[in-house]
Amino acid sequence: MACGVLGSIAYYWRVSVGLMGPPTGAPPPSLLIAVFAMFLYLGFLAFPYLGVLGASAFAEEREGNQFDLLCITLLDQRDLVHAKVARLARSGVAMMMLAWLLQTAVLALGWSTWTGFVLMALHCLAAGAFWLMLGMAIGLRTARTSQAIMITLGIMLVAMLLTPMVTMMLSEYLFALALVSSPLHCMFLHMTDNRIDINMHLPGEMTVTGLRAVSLFYTLAHAVGAVLLYVSALQPAGPWRASQMRYWSPRPWPQPVTPPLHAPPTKAPASSS
Repeated sequence: MACGVLGSIAYYWRVSVGLMGPPTGAPPPSLLIAVFAMFLYLGFLAFPYLGVLGASAFAEEREGNQFDLLCITLLDQRDLVHAKVARLARSGVAMMMLAWLLQTAVLALGWSTWTGFVLMALHCLAAGAFWLMLGMAIGLRTARTSQAIMITLGIMLVAMLLTPMVTMMLSEYLFALALVSSPLHCMFLHMTDNRIDINMHLPGEMTVTGLRAVSLFYTLAHAVGAVLLYVSALQPAGPWRASQMRYWSPRPWPQPVTPPLHAPPTKAPASSS
């Protein structure tokens, strides 16, 4: 997929450079390929993959009943979470590489501004961390991995698809709320925060400056949410707490039964005369 998208951008690169700026001012083919490829990649592959990756991070420990084994060692839940986050963070950065490459291509084409490039790069990083930590926090508090995956994907469906659709159907002045969808957010930021004036208007009479402010707000919100979810994941909960309660709860010691010091006198059997 990545090779096909980048190859298409390179194929139309010369034509795209010729279409840049006046008098045409039309979006070049390489830009359109990069923008829609990034929208589809973030919305249907990268962010869902990170959410599922976080929700299934403890599948091996849960399905193999290893929580009980880990609880009798010196390990704590925070040690396990630290190790999982360090491993999954590398996968998250790798998943964001294609989005950053597409943003770099649009910047090199001469379309995007440096402000828009930095905002999109930071937002992709913050949103990826948020969905990864959300899946992990849900996975720690559910009894089954499949249940954690379904809850995570359901939340992503509401945030990325249903919320923008409902808000835009209600009123175009709720466009700022629709930008909570990270793929839609990055697509509009790519198209409108540019160096070429092609008379593109945002819904609800939003300006480019307003779009930048909304982008910064959602980036900070995703980053703070990721930190809070990480802190909550460090607290013992779910199967780990159940295993701790089972193994470390105080049990009453059995009381020894002491025989009486003096046996009661026994009656002699009556003799028959």
